[in-house]
Amino acid sequence: MNAVDDLGMDPTGSEPIDSALSAAYETGTLIEFPPGDYRVETETVIGPRASKSRFGMVGLGDSHKDVQFHFPNGDKEYDGYWFIHQDGGEDCVLANFSIQMTDDHVTSINVRFDCADGALIQDVEWLGFVPTASHSYGQLLTCYTPEDSGATTDSVNTLRRVTIGRGGAALAGHRSRTGTPPGTTYIRVYPDHVGEIVVEDLHLEQSGGNAFRSTNNDGVITVKGGLFKNNDISNLRLQGGNHPEKRSTVTGARVVVDHGDVPYPTGENGFFHGMGINIDSRVGGTDLLIEDCEFICNEIDIKDQTDGKPHGLIRLTRTGSSNPGGVTIRNTKIYNNTRMQTLWFQRAEDGANEPIEVTLDNVNITVDHDTQTEGAVCVINERDGSRITDSCIHAPNGTIDGIAFTNCDNVVVEDSNINVGGEAVDLTDTDGNIRNISHSDSCPLPSQSDTDDGSDDSSDDSDDDGLADDGWTSFVIDGFDSDTRGEYEFVVHGEARENTELSEYGTVGTVESIDDDRTRVAGAMRSGVDAFDYDGCIESFAAGPDMNFERDGEEISRDEIVDCDHDLGNDDEEEDGDDTNDDQDEDDDAPTNGEWQSFVINGLDSNTSGEYEFVVYGNARENTELSEYGTVSTVESVDDDRTRVAGEIWSGVDAFDYDGCIESYAAGPDMNFERDGEEISRDDIVDCDHDLGDDDEEEEDGDDTSDDQDEDDDAPTNGEWKSFVIDGFDSNTSGEYEFVVYGDARENTELSEYGTVSTVEAIDGGKTRVAGEMWSGVDAFDYDGCIESYAAGPDMRFERDGEEISRDEIVDCDHEVELDHTLWVMGTGTTSSFNVTVDGNLISDPSCEISCEDSISGSSAEDAVNSETAKFQFDGEITDFSLDGEAGIYLDGNQVDPELLGTEEDPVLPNWLTVDGLEDETSYQFSVTGNLYKSPDLGPVEADDVITDGMVIGSVTDDVDGYRFSGDLTMLRVQGTADVQFDEE
Repeated sequence: MNAVDDLGMDPTGSEPIDSALSAAYETGTLIEFPPGDYRVETETVIGPRASKSRFGMVGLGDSHKDVQFHFPNGDKEYDGYWFIHQDGGEDCVLANFSIQMTDDHVTSINVRFDCADGALIQDVEWLGFVPTASHSYGQLLTCYTPEDSGATTDSVNTLRRVTIGRGGAALAGHRSRTGTPPGTTYIRVYPDHVGEIVVEDLHLEQSGGNAFRSTNNDGVITVKGGLFKNNDISNLRLQGGNHPEKRSTVTGARVVVDHGDVPYPTGENGFFHGMGINIDSRVGGTDLLIEDCEFICNEIDIKDQTDGKPHGLIRLTRTGSSNPGGVTIRNTKIYNNTRMQTLWFQRAEDGANEPIEVTLDNVNITVDHDTQTEGAVCVINERDGSRITDSCIHAPNGTIDGIAFTNCDNVVVEDSNINVGGEAVDLTDTDGNIRNISHSDSCPLPSQSDTDDGSDDSSDDSDDDGLADDGWTSFVIDGFDSDTRGEYEFVVHGEARENTELSEYGTVGTVESIDDDRTRVAGAMRSGVDAFDYDGCIESFAAGPDMNFERDGEEISRDEIVDCDHDLGNDDEEEDGDDTNDDQDEDDDAPTNGEWQSFVINGLDSNTSGEYEFVVYGNARENTELSEYGTVSTVESVDDDRTRVAGEIWSGVDAFDYDGCIESYAAGPDMNFERDGEEISRDDIVDCDHDLGDDDEEEEDGDDTSDDQDEDDDAPTNGEWKSFVIDGFDSNTSGEYEFVVYGDARENTELSEYGTVSTVEAIDGGKTRVAGEMWSGVDAFDYDGCIESYAAGPDMRFERDGEEISRDEIVDCDHEVELDHTLWVMGTGTTSSFNVTVDGNLISDPSCEISCEDSISGSSAEDAVNSETAKFQFDGEITDFSLDGEAGIYLDGNQVDPELLGTEEDPVLPNWLTVDGLEDETSYQFSVTGNLYKSPDLGPVEADDVITDGMVIGSVTDDVDGYRFSGDLTMLRVQGTADVQFDEE
């Protein structure tokens, strides 16, 4: 029925519609309202306790604001004003209109639409200012399934795109704190709710009470999407329910607390509480699920009536008689820039429904403030069986702890990154397992942009399948190996944006403009799905091997990813002067053969990263057409004549063009090369035929690196330059070398096979440092003086003035030399014997606590320590080391793995863990994937703490046990009260 044509209602607001609306309220009646203003003068124009079925009121405008209901008598003091009061009935609808409350700060219009089943309120907004609760019936809207009105556990009512609060609301705090009437709750569910309420895409902002409250009932709430912002007592206040088949869920919602972003009036007061989600129930409802949500807390500014303490961003409360069960949070991003407690899970008492545990799975939390009101980012009290997996906590400022458990049994924290200024995990009267914890990364952040822009349009622009429907193209990266972390980067010619609907765990890490035309999309993943949309075309990409790809829902190969068909070369740029090497092109002295040649680097091993560098005598530029994953990372001028091309590659192809010749290069072993489409050997890469030596320059113009030394009267010299050759004989292994010359040194390009040494630099004391890196091939230098010390990888031979020499003959200085390295053997209270051999000099350190001189024989030392520390100095490398006992071994001040001394592997133990016993005896157990040693510099070593095969079982009371280890921490179990800290690189 048409409200104007059929029922005679006045759409101008001059005459009331009360009698016509009341008369038309019948079962099976749908009233359609043309755009206009409709005047209602009588309270409960429908009701009280009306219960017709299949009744509806629907606006016909393009926007829900085109049809508005006005209430000139709605400004009642100390009471509310019912517009519709329905209690029972089925399959009723209110849609596409607005309720105008004006800005008089007293008008409050209430709707009760508690159908037994099938109620729908869609695209309805309360316009105007929301006064305090003293002007309402406790809330503005109810739409639950009351058992007393015929509802069952199968009943479902729906709220879709309901908006309240964009006209401002009175902030008044909780009556228990202020003693004055509180702010108005927007939507409330009462104790006789037994079915389900589906809540889709609501916008509830700035409620002075609870934006949405459902506590102390057996029914469930299903929240899908929506924006809940700056609602004072809580943005959402609910619990898991006690339904026989369902549980309450919050999926895809955005919860924002930002007291610095309040565009609407607040009445006479500011904020009092600022809570995000309050999990609250006196009847023990349990197992609330929060999933795929974003929580933002940018700023809080609360009144003194609340003792200045905010109530928490997500809080499972034990306040008063509340006693809810457990909660699960997964695939959620949280950002907190304030001291408000981020996650606060208070204890469960007898009567709370099972399960009572807290579960966090793939929850990413960033706290930028230096304080949390409860001391840790996540606080869990008396919640046995709680579990935190695949999550990330980043709180780098202050000394905030990551996770704090108190009085919990059988807790688990695993496969997570906890990068905080305090302790990663604090266990107080708690036992559990902590394993596979890292601490080095930051966490993915939620978007800072609210998706609801406040526009009048209430249509649903989203697409159920998550694919872009606005001309943008969707792109999915699907990681299929949970054990391997892979990175990706896409360069879009055009714009790009995150796609959170298609993403499984968060979304891409970076979307940034790189110039006027291009956007870079980048991230890292293991298993799971990241996604983005783009408007334009993909110009280039790089991605790890363990990924699949989809465009607009269809799987594509790597060859199909790049979908730009324009020329990506730089030829046009060269013509208009924009090329990177334009200055070289215009330089009359720049070498050129008049023709560009293409050069391809083909990476052969997807598991190994290799670096390359080419020095071109002439110009060079990127070649994106021949490149498979992106292109070379660096093309830069190094002097007037030369260009440096460099990059890094796994599998795939990088390419560049050059105009001139390749003068020198360095490249990892797992690469092949092509020039102008033909494969070439490493011997064929260098194609310059001019003399690359610097002798003339050194002699004629004084530009040699060591020129200042030549003119230094104090520089040592024997009056004769000597040549020195380093010959690498293993093409599969990269080795580094360093020589310290007491005197001058210079490059020798004639004896070098591939380029020459990379560094010749003056250092203090009239000395010169010569250093480089090589695989196979020959590097060479000349020196005038003597070699004082050196370090060199094992796969090298040496020649001086054309004659092969041993390592023992390299050092040819005969003056006293201060040795470069220290070795300490630190006793732990039991006898430990050791034996060490170096390939250079070995002497006793003056601070040695035993007779170190007596233990030295040539370049070896053998002795034993108990509680003392043996200290040595040496140069060169340790070639052999053995230890029998538990002594700590320290090389140059770092504790090392004695099994790796004398090998090519880095022996430094990069990770440490301490267990600080605070009160009574605490037992602990942990294991690592690498080697594990007691660390006497971190704490006293006790014989009862036993290490076996990478696992330690120990106990601690009133002191600190410390360990260092390699590999990853795989398990940690603590029983008792202790502070556990670790630093795992």
